[in-house]
Amino acid sequence: MNRINILDKHVSELIAAGEVVDRPASVVKELLENSIDALANKISIEIKRGGIKYIKISDNGTGIYSADIKKAFLRHATSKVKGEQDLDSIKTLGFRGEALSSISSVSKLELITKHLDEDTGTKYIIIGGEEKSLEECGCPQGTTFIVRDIFFNTPARMKFLKTDVSEGNTICALIDNIAVSHPKVSFKLVRDGKEILNTPGDGKISSCIYSVLGKNFFEELIPIEYKLDNVQIFGYISKPSCSRPGRNMQHFFVNSRYVKTKTAAFALEEGFKGCITVGKHPSCVIYINVPYNFVDVNVHPSKTEVRFANERYIFDAVYYGVKSSITKNDRQSINFSGNSKNIEYEKGSSKIEHKIIAENKVKPEFIGTDFSGLNRKLYEKEPSYNTSKIKETKPTNYIPVSGQEPIKNILREEPNLFNKIPKLKILGEIFKCYIVVQNNYDNIILIDKHAAHERIIFEKLKSSGSGKCESQILLDPIIINLNKIEYSGIIENLEIFKNSGYDLEDFGVGNILVRSIPMYTDVSETQNFVVEISNYVLKNKKDLNTSYLDWLYHNIACRSAIKGGNISSNEEISDLVGKLINNPNIRYCPHGRPIYFSLSKKDIDKKFSRT
Repeated sequence: MNRINILDKHVSELIAAGEVVDRPASVVKELLENSIDALANKISIEIKRGGIKYIKISDNGTGIYSADIKKAFLRHATSKVKGEQDLDSIKTLGFRGEALSSISSVSKLELITKHLDEDTGTKYIIIGGEEKSLEECGCPQGTTFIVRDIFFNTPARMKFLKTDVSEGNTICALIDNIAVSHPKVSFKLVRDGKEILNTPGDGKISSCIYSVLGKNFFEELIPIEYKLDNVQIFGYISKPSCSRPGRNMQHFFVNSRYVKTKTAAFALEEGFKGCITVGKHPSCVIYINVPYNFVDVNVHPSKTEVRFANERYIFDAVYYGVKSSITKNDRQSINFSGNSKNIEYEKGSSKIEHKIIAENKVKPEFIGTDFSGLNRKLYEKEPSYNTSKIKETKPTNYIPVSGQEPIKNILREEPNLFNKIPKLKILGEIFKCYIVVQNNYDNIILIDKHAAHERIIFEKLKSSGSGKCESQILLDPIIINLNKIEYSGIIENLEIFKNSGYDLEDFGVGNILVRSIPMYTDVSETQNFVVEISNYVLKNKKDLNTSYLDWLYHNIACRSAIKGGNISSNEEISDLVGKLINNPNIRYCPHGRPIYFSLSKKDIDKKFSRT
């Protein structure tokens, strides 16, 4: 074992700085938290080149006493904690006393501050941890930090920084979270000379969310409010119909601190179970207030992870809060009379009748039940399928399907095969998912219509051979609201989106304008799919060439295919089965699920003990 050495002050400070400052966003976070703890209600931030070259943060807080300035840059110097007992009731955002020491050791830092009790201000310059000057100056009450050239003296760390755009987007995402957590504070952000955020600071959560996360996102929300013992939940959750493909728009705040909490996130998802499609996720802006001694925020250096004294209380409060909010919103959505008190629900009956007690009583129309697809006319104004209309002509080929054998040996020159083969009968559709066909060999063929259509579209996309998707121009362009990370994934990869069939334009930070979408895709799926592509690109930058197109084709096909649970017209069913006949090699969907299988009359006879 080598001899043990005592590190000198400079080296030890650089190591400590690495725990607190790993990128420009870390600097912004620490300084913003100090401004908020100093009771500022106006904070302006300016960054250049992703914060790597320049960060300026000014506030109108209480300021720093001139006599305390040098002390503030010493390690473990803090005004928030005096003794061990204070660790059990931390009410401030910053408290370790490492931020200023760490930041100043890896940057060129300038401080201008004036305490509210003093007549003049002070200007202090410290570079790489070494003091350069300390002098009086004239300035308004509050504090301004200017941080230049982060990691100028540690080039090994500099190489781990990402592009200016990525670092800048990380800062923007951070400021979004801090701004939403403090609606009483007005935040202004200027990025490379352009103002991209300005919150009102009026104390209203709604106006803060509107300013930071956008109009479209805010309109998707419903309020949540719940209290369980000492745990208080309030804020907003997304409507069940406005779920998203990812969790990037889930925001949790504990005692006004943005945190990542698996307990609350899991409770949110569980609360939405049964209300949203599998694979989709709810969004939220949820504030959790608990006694300060109920939560430990000193778990992680970034202080974004917390530990609760009783996780169960947190889970239950969020879960029941979500459930009650969704239930309340559902009641409002079926309020035909305009007054929820006028709706009663009869229980204990096989029928659920909604009695509207008002001057004009409304009786819900009974539309029947879909048995084997024969009552389709009750749902759609079209004639039901009539197998007697199939022209009886002598067949030349049949469909021999057994197990997973491919559909083949059919008269391919005829596109509408069902009018040419008398014993190939489409019996209808069951469960709104499966097409039932009877062939000449006394077999019943069950076809998964979604899987079949999905594979047909997938094969057509692959056969284009261009590596690009054809587009369809939208008559009315769509504006999509995104968080800063998703926005970054799109802006930095516009060419990839163009090849994917999307014509996108930057419509201001956090907003994308969609002018065209890929062929086959549904306009209603645009936002979800754009977000999914953005997340995929961000996660798979190193492997896009080999994996992206297959992933894209899979997703376009899945989203564009006939949906299980939707009733298909006779023409759609006939066309789909015809395409299967003309593509005998199609046996599985792009995800590997079987498209069809057969049941013989013999198999069915066995079930009824007829053999």
